[in-house]
Amino acid sequence: PEVKFYSSDGQRRVTILEGQTASLPLRLTGQAPWTLTYRGSGDARDQKATLRNPNDYLNVEKEGEYELIDVRDANCPGMVVPMEKTYTVEWVPRPTAQFTVSAGLVAKNDSIVRKAVCEGTEDYAEIKLTGRAPFQISYAYTSESDKRSDSYTLSSVQSSARLQLRTSQGGHYRYQLLAVGDVSYPLKAGQQSQGGPIVKGQYLEQTVFTRPTAYFRSPSRLSYCVGNSLSSRVGHGDGGIVVLNGQAPFHLTVSIKNFANNHVVKKTVEVKEHTWKVDFPDYSLDTIGPTLVTIESMKDSSPCPEADPTNLLRSVWIDVAETAAVVPLDRKEDYCVGEPISLQLEGTPPWTVHYSFNGKVREATSSFSKFSRVAVEPGVLKVLTIAHQRNMCQTQLENLSMKVHQIPSARVSQGRSVEDNIREGDQATITFQLLGTPPFTFTYQRTELMTPEKRGKPLQVLETHTVSGVTSNTYSVSSSHEGTWTVTFIADKYCRYPTNPPDSTLDIGGETSTNPAIEIEEADINDAFEEEDLAVPPSITQNTLKRESLGGEQDFKDVLGGDGTSTTSESVGEQPSDDVLAGGMSEIVLNEPAQSPSRNSPNQHEPKSQSRTLRRPAVDDIQISPASPITPASHQFLADEQRAAKLKERRLAREQAVENSLSQWERDVVPDIKTAMKDPRLRQLWWKGIPTKLRGKVWYTTLGNTLALSKDAYRSCLSRAKRAISSKSFPPDTMQMLEEDIRSTLPALHLFHPETGPMYQDLKDLLCAWVVARADEGLGYVNIVRGASSVGAMFLINMPSEQAFVAMRNMLERHCLRSFYGGSGAKEDVEAYYRIFDTLLADVMPKVYFNFKQHGVSPALYLSDWIVAIFLQHLPFEACSRIWDVLILEGDSFLFRISLAILGVMESRLFFPERKELLEGTFARTQRKMKSIFANTFVLTHVVLHGENKAAMEVARRAESQIVDLGARYEQYGMNDEVLWERLDQTEWKDSTWSRLIQRELPDI
Repeated sequence: PEVKFYSSDGQRRVTILEGQTASLPLRLTGQAPWTLTYRGSGDARDQKATLRNPNDYLNVEKEGEYELIDVRDANCPGMVVPMEKTYTVEWVPRPTAQFTVSAGLVAKNDSIVRKAVCEGTEDYAEIKLTGRAPFQISYAYTSESDKRSDSYTLSSVQSSARLQLRTSQGGHYRYQLLAVGDVSYPLKAGQQSQGGPIVKGQYLEQTVFTRPTAYFRSPSRLSYCVGNSLSSRVGHGDGGIVVLNGQAPFHLTVSIKNFANNHVVKKTVEVKEHTWKVDFPDYSLDTIGPTLVTIESMKDSSPCPEADPTNLLRSVWIDVAETAAVVPLDRKEDYCVGEPISLQLEGTPPWTVHYSFNGKVREATSSFSKFSRVAVEPGVLKVLTIAHQRNMCQTQLENLSMKVHQIPSARVSQGRSVEDNIREGDQATITFQLLGTPPFTFTYQRTELMTPEKRGKPLQVLETHTVSGVTSNTYSVSSSHEGTWTVTFIADKYCRYPTNPPDSTLDIGGETSTNPAIEIEEADINDAFEEEDLAVPPSITQNTLKRESLGGEQDFKDVLGGDGTSTTSESVGEQPSDDVLAGGMSEIVLNEPAQSPSRNSPNQHEPKSQSRTLRRPAVDDIQISPASPITPASHQFLADEQRAAKLKERRLAREQAVENSLSQWERDVVPDIKTAMKDPRLRQLWWKGIPTKLRGKVWYTTLGNTLALSKDAYRSCLSRAKRAISSKSFPPDTMQMLEEDIRSTLPALHLFHPETGPMYQDLKDLLCAWVVARADEGLGYVNIVRGASSVGAMFLINMPSEQAFVAMRNMLERHCLRSFYGGSGAKEDVEAYYRIFDTLLADVMPKVYFNFKQHGVSPALYLSDWIVAIFLQHLPFEACSRIWDVLILEGDSFLFRISLAILGVMESRLFFPERKELLEGTFARTQRKMKSIFANTFVLTHVVLHGENKAAMEVARRAESQIVDLGARYEQYGMNDEVLWERLDQTEWKDSTWSRLIQRELPDI
């Protein structure tokens, strides 16, 4: 028998892929079976194979040269044909990938170190490839800053590839080539290199420098006293702390502007830490008023320029206050018990006053410049120190003391009731005991005797006498007349009682009494003691004044005023405190509000006023219940020309007031918007509307950046979108939908028209970038977000594209809007919001709710169109601007408040409309209109909630235009800014109800 390798062309050579089996053809003679002995070039010993076919194959897997050694058939040993005893097997080379020499310098560990770059600088590394294109390269990159490692795949149709390096955020990055595939050896999913590196240089490292930034950690204003140096001080908290990002050390250039003299000083400081507190001990704050400290520029040790500081807090205000002072309002040193001691506080509130009374030191805080204390016992009041600016700028006081004296009193016959019977012609001695500091002046009177017949009747005053200049503590008079003797007025050197003697008393040397209560006892000469009723002064004849005793409390009872209205008063008697100086208010409240302060009122913790001024309810105090329905007659009144003129006047006045408030916005709100959002007074300013000049800045800051989007987020998404458009990988149906949405965006403004609109391309770029960002979240530009173009347009009108992108994404991230923009994945949340709105509608407009339920009309048929476009497709642009002002401040709940107000304006049309109008016309979609483009004719359904203004449509038809002003839809119902806001004020709303409904329907948010 014989054996040889067979080849038709005589080459006896085959090429296979690594891992495949090569079948080498054989030719055999003799009797089967054959036993073949052969050897491969890499084999250490001979191999054997059993063959049963004369044309059989030898199957091998390794590359190399295979040689036939021997053969034997079933009967005899055979021979190998010498010239055809070898066969060569070759493998197709595997592809390789390696970073090129230009990628960087080779380090000791064979990794390539690329030159460091600055954050935001685009950079690429070249990769050299061998094999058969196209190639797929699997690589991973690791960030040392967040210890994160991610794997990616890069494709190339050439023998080289460019790897885009991550430079959007500072840090140290390491890139590793994991595996490479080509046509022969395709890269499988998850495949990585086995064993060692693919080639040398499979690692690449690069440092990305963070662009240096400097900003103030807190916008809180700093408080200093005049004469202080501008150095760090305890009590400022985070105020004045500068946060520095980058490579230390840092060099800061800071400007200090004194607004009192308009003087600006610039200083440069080197900082070696990442935080620094404003500290310029050589700068003296010599003038009172505001001073602005601004970070002008900064540089770190890296070669990178400073990041854009536009949205950083680069300035902080300093309030320089005068040294606190206190001035007595009355130029006297002696006071009486019960008499207010009033001081004028000078400086900036709040003040802290330390004082002592009879040696006991106390501290009091006042937010009002008038500071008062009332003593309830004699003593000496000394004011020790005063400080302001949150207990700063303290001043030591000397020689500011006031002495409080006891109110004088008098006793008749040692306070006993004396009944003395005398004979006619004789005289009785009446002794007056005077308590106080001489000299005394007092008034006494004699009244007729009390008899059973005169009980309940006023006794006649028979005589009145005033005695002055009494230097002793007793005084006696003799009289032969019968009657009851009573002291009605007494004054000593310092005090007197009562403060205003009745008209029946004699003039006392032209003096005017100024002091309150005293207890006076009287003696009846000829009859038993009886308490004397005090005459009611004419000035209070319409009130009932009961004075239990001289020096007792006053109690005003409810009486009916002369005009038929009820006047009421409130008892203000309070228990004496341990403090002998009663803690009265620093300022007395004259008129109490009609309603109690809210829980968030800044005055809720102020002490209760001890003095009340009564007033009758004015006509303006009568309020109409906001829940009362507007009747058809009310709508007729609203439509009246006079009403319309008044509303127009009010609108113009409000718009003028908003623009006039620009200086207040710039002074109180813009420097610290986050703090202003918590101030009830400034929130009311917000509700009136934001000045146009400041709207974009206020919106952007109020919305914040909860998504933590980087400054180049917009440029990155836009770049990706443009690449997708140029490569035609951007979904064409999405682009068509996007362009149709832009075409119908705020057409009355003529800003976004595809041919003539100056902002068309800006809006298209913004929406394309937004689509890319949504694609990263697994969302897209689907039908449910038609109207997003209006939202983007509103932001673009008020701010640059980069800010508009960040603001739009953060606003649409709020839970309610995110749900309506979330597609099918957020269906359950949207249904929950529909149930919440149904509940609110049932509370506010039960008749409309019942009618909707009868006809099967749910909020799903109209509410989503309002919320998705945030009312821009249904309300005038001016009204929407004001709605957005408050919406950005208040959050999701305001979407539902304004929706209720819209239904409220149209309430009379929604009580009992025809079923066809509700089901076919009322909720027809915005774009659902029959039109013949070629004939330029429109057949538009008249609707209510999605109403099309017939007049506007007729104008569009005559002009042969396909664009209709969507904001004019509700003008046919008299809808405008003032009418809508008036209805909003009348519509009942409780935040507690909203919170309860959210907790019930959406407990997880």
